[in-house]
Amino acid sequence: MNTINLRRSVRSFTNQRIEDDKIDKILRAAMQAPSGSNQQPWEFLVLSNADSLSKIRNFFPSSTFIQEAPLIIVVLETTDSKLPYFPYFSHQSMGACIENLLLEVTHLGLGACWVGVMKGEREDFLRQNFAIPDNINPFAIIAVGHPTNKDANKFIDRYNASKIHYNSY
Repeated sequence: MNTINLRRSVRSFTNQRIEDDKIDKILRAAMQAPSGSNQQPWEFLVLSNADSLSKIRNFFPSSTFIQEAPLIIVVLETTDSKLPYFPYFSHQSMGACIENLLLEVTHLGLGACWVGVMKGEREDFLRQNFAIPDNINPFAIIAVGHPTNKDANKFIDRYNASKIHYNSY
């Protein structure tokens, strides 16, 4: 529960590189997520070199956290007709995958911020600049880095009993 309680959206990073073993742990955690019918509809595009980061930073010039992040993970959703037996489960699976990713980032003492990708400009940009095939949809962009504020991941009690309903609304 401690990691769940501490996770926050972090939007300010140092320029310290994220070690390869930490990237591996983050991706492994993401892939441990539950998925409908065990379809595992996720793939990942890891952006960490100067050229890749420059492309995405130029597209998001006013997003400080993207400008500062030394690692961007683009979470991709497969739309391959051979994979999703039940395509309507896919978005739920993707959400679980991203939450696992974010929790591992927090567990490792890092910070992250999730940026959604909808049909349109962001999706077109990612497809054109990173050669994403037509049967793969960009689903989310996750900026990852070492937080500039050591207390960025901190507990904030969000429990609200008024949102709980037993047996009937």
